Amino acid sequence: MKDDTPISNILVTSIISHRDKAPRVDIQFNDKQHVQLEVEAAIKIGLDIIHVAMGAYADAFLFNWFTKKVFVDDTEKTTQIAGAMLIDFREYREKLELAFKSYQQPK
Repeated sequence: MKDDTPISNILVTSIISHRDKAPRVDIQFNDKQHVQLEVEAAIKIGLDIIHVAMGAYADAFLFNWFTKKVFVDDTEKTTQIAGAMLIDFREYREKLELAFKSYQQPK
């Protein structure tokens, strides 16, 4: 049965697996549901969260700038235009990130 309760509390702890004695990260949601991850997976997820959160700051800055400084109105049309511009910005940002990662690969 699926629990649709909004997540209001997240607890992250390190554990040692009882089964294989390997290090794990336990993530508990609302003191009920939890998931155990291998350390490498937990690190990747943590870095992904940081990366996306930083992108959210950039998105919010650009959206605010478009709607408050460029278009200077708060209409639905302005919101739609700003949203379309954010999509273009995100695609460009992703393209730059992929190019940067390709430069980091050993040849």
